Parts: sequence; structure tokens; C-alpha cells
Amino acid sequence: PVPRRTHPGSAVLPPLSRRADPAVAALKRSAGQFARFIAMSGSSALVTIGLPVLLFEMFGLAPRIGVAIAFAIPFLLNFVMLRRVVFRSRNSGRHDLAMFAASSFAFRLLEYLAFLMLERLGLYYVFALALVLAVGTLSKFFWYRFAIDSRAEEHRA
Repeated sequence: PVPRRTHPGSAVLPPLSRRADPAVAALKRSAGQFARFIAMSGSSALVTIGLPVLLFEMFGLAPRIGVAIAFAIPFLLNFVMLRRVVFRSRNSGRHDLAMFAASSFAFRLLEYLAFLMLERLGLYYVFALALVLAVGTLSKFFWYRFAIDSRAEEHRA
């Protein structure tokens, strides 16, 4: 048996290695969520960047149309991944889907408008798309953590 450590004036405490520091636990959980979010976003970004390039380079489809198509394709996969893998939500599926759908629509609209603006300013379409996706991805992590992560609600209370 491992001897128990005691703190003057308190009950017997578990060994230091087994104590749960809430701040450390929350930081580890956030880091894990961020790592899973980046992995999910990376695979989604490959589709979102690769599809318009493929459609333009192989089939001559205008980048504006290819980007619009590529923004629509990862929608369902991203919802499932955010809900089940990244944040492991315990909210109702309807709640999460409604929040995700409204958020995704707003983000995609803003991203598409930003892409069009950057393209009109003369930035090469691939660079414009990559810049828009990078800024959008970081913003989405914090928003979706607020909107979908049911355990974050417990910590806000």
C-alpha cells in the first residue's frame, strides 16, 4: 500500500499523482478538443481546397462555382465529427444540428464573401481560399465550443 499524505489541518489526501486539479483537467480537455478539431478541419480543408482546384484544373469549372460546391460537400461530415468526435456532445441532436446548420450557413456565407473580396483584390484564388479557411477555422473552434460542447455549459455555470 502507498502511504497517504496528509495536509496539516485537513483529512487524509490522495497521493499527488491522483489528485484532480480542475484547471489542469479543463486545459487537457480543451487541448484534446483543439487537436481533434484541427485534424477534422484539416481533412475538411483538403476537400474544400482540393475539389475546386480539381474542378478548375481538370474540367475548367470556374473557381467561384467550384468553391461554392466545395463549401457544401463537407457539411454533414463536419456536423457528425464535431458532435461525436471533437466535443462529444450530450445535447439533443436537434439542438446541435440547428446550431450547427445556422452557424455553418453564417460562417460559409462570410467565408464565401471574404473569398470573393480577396479574389477581386487580385489574390490568387487558392491563396484567397486558404487564407479564408485558416481564419474561419480558428473562429469556428471557439464558436462551436460555445454552441455544441455540452460540457462547456457545465463549466460556464
